[in-house]
Amino acid sequence: MAAEHPNYHQLLYFWAVVREGGVVRAAESLHVTPQTISGQLKLLQASINGRLLSRVGRRLEPTDLGRAVFRVAEDIFARGLELAEFIRAGTPRAAVPLLVGIADALPASMICAALAPAIGTRLSCREGELDALLSDLGAHRLDLVLAASALPSSSPLRGSTYLLSESDVLVLAAGSLARRLKGRFPRNLDRAPWLLPLPGSAIRRAIDAWFGRQGIVPNIIAELCSSELLQEMAARGAGLICAPAEVEQEMAARHGLAVIGRARDVRARLYAIALQRQVQPPVLTGILGRACAPGR
Repeated sequence: MAAEHPNYHQLLYFWAVVREGGVVRAAESLHVTPQTISGQLKLLQASINGRLLSRVGRRLEPTDLGRAVFRVAEDIFARGLELAEFIRAGTPRAAVPLLVGIADALPASMICAALAPAIGTRLSCREGELDALLSDLGAHRLDLVLAASALPSSSPLRGSTYLLSESDVLVLAAGSLARRLKGRFPRNLDRAPWLLPLPGSAIRRAIDAWFGRQGIVPNIIAELCSSELLQEMAARGAGLICAPAEVEQEMAARHGLAVIGRARDVRARLYAIALQRQVQPPVLTGILGRACAPGR
């Protein structure tokens, strides 16, 4: 009978352990002790007469049986979290923030334009690496992720990608540096000082690939996670930066940066990544509704 009617509290603990990658992090997310989770997992495995987890290095990984159980648990608890959010959002005068994760050192003006339908509501935004933000999205700690790349096809996340904007990429510099760059673009960029996004980000991968195609060896002065820091250091003449063409006027007006050239074979894209839900919060619908058709 126990296998026919599983203990859903124990199933929740198992689901959290798999999602968080371990007992300690699962305990933190559920506000219980690791001992509580470990004990309940033993009871769950005993009730189904099967092993659900095995240790791989320092991480707990689901067994074949565990993966099958997790897929069922994912459906149950993801839908439950969606229902809880819907109820909270529907409460009169409830101050429910839209939780947004921002990856890839995206320009602030692009973020503001993307979030325009949410202006006037309560917003909570934070920057981070894409993988970590997607993990939080899957755990319903975020409502939306803005990034320079789409949801990876290998991701287990049940999400959709929405293209919000697309443009050419410009190379910009302060006037003092621009005047020192002699020769034809883009060869005049070889060995020049550069301010770049962090390695591994979608924007950085595209820039590095362009360097390779053009035979450019950059003199990397700094690698930064913030678009504002990149722009401020560029304004002080520290190095060249890349930015989407749609922010050209802003770069000139706010930072005094001049266009050195246009990397025509590089495209700057802004994507929104959101979970697939039967009911979306109205403010989220407003943001995604301005994009192209969603796709994996």
